[in-house]
Amino acid sequence: MNDPHHAFESVPQESTQAPIVAEIVPPPADAGPLRIWPVWMMVVVVIAFSLQVNLVSVVLAQLAVFGSVRAPDDAMILQLMESRIGFCLMLIPSQLAILIPPLVAAFASPTPWKQRLGLVRGHWPLWAWIAGGVATPLIGLVTTLVLSPFIESSEHLNQMTDVFRAQANGGFLFATLLMVGGLPAICEEVMFRGYIQTRLAQRLPAVAAVMIASVLFAVFHFDPVHVLAVLPIGLWLGYLRNASGSIFPAMLAHAINNTLSVISVMPEQTDAFDAPSALLSAGLLGLGLPCLLLAVVAGIFYAAPKAVAADETAQC
Repeated sequence: MNDPHHAFESVPQESTQAPIVAEIVPPPADAGPLRIWPVWMMVVVVIAFSLQVNLVSVVLAQLAVFGSVRAPDDAMILQLMESRIGFCLMLIPSQLAILIPPLVAAFASPTPWKQRLGLVRGHWPLWAWIAGGVATPLIGLVTTLVLSPFIESSEHLNQMTDVFRAQANGGFLFATLLMVGGLPAICEEVMFRGYIQTRLAQRLPAVAAVMIASVLFAVFHFDPVHVLAVLPIGLWLGYLRNASGSIFPAMLAHAINNTLSVISVMPEQTDAFDAPSALLSAGLLGLGLPCLLLAVVAGIFYAAPKAVAADETAQC
């Protein structure tokens, strides 16, 4: 997506063709039987494809870092991630494995692929996109403050925190931010808010579509503590996609959140579940709270045009 302006489509006032804005609304009573089996099929395909890609990635990373291949274990994976080339070979293919299956399915759909995945302009103004993005780290901060008294960060999360800190502080900051902040914002949003939530919203109420997509998004992080930590953010990203009629605000929000997550753990001796510094926390609260309110207001006052919402029930 070298020029994001070319990915945007203008919102037609009236059209007999499939709508450009994919507003999530319930189907009419005569919409026919539920057809959400492609969602579960996509989940299975992505899991199977990711396992294969990750296996190949580990082999290639071992060859690049060690010059030989042996049965992987946790210590080896950590060594690979501490290497720059291993870091790239482990992260980039795993994200592309999440992106490719929904892209293929979208291209095979009778609906234009951009519309099928929510890669459209939507009906929110740009300031609402920015407000939704800036509010997202506040969701993460509140989640951390609520959960930290009851659960401890897992060993896996702490190891990943150490890896991100080492890479970011080792002259690899920009590349780390791209791979941890930017790449998941594209790949995971296309999968979960683009393909899954859009498909579910064709046959289920918006709240159900957002919740199911968010739970699947959280579960894909596998680590139980991480699952709990990202679920509220997933629900917020689902709201942004639903309210704006586009996945671009969710992509922006995802990128901002992940980028700040990397920056917040750069200080030494910072665990994954530690609250950010007082200064950063104050900034998140001072900016995040008004932006959160602005995003909610945008969801109320910039709803999809009725003509477009009515067309949303067209099958994709």
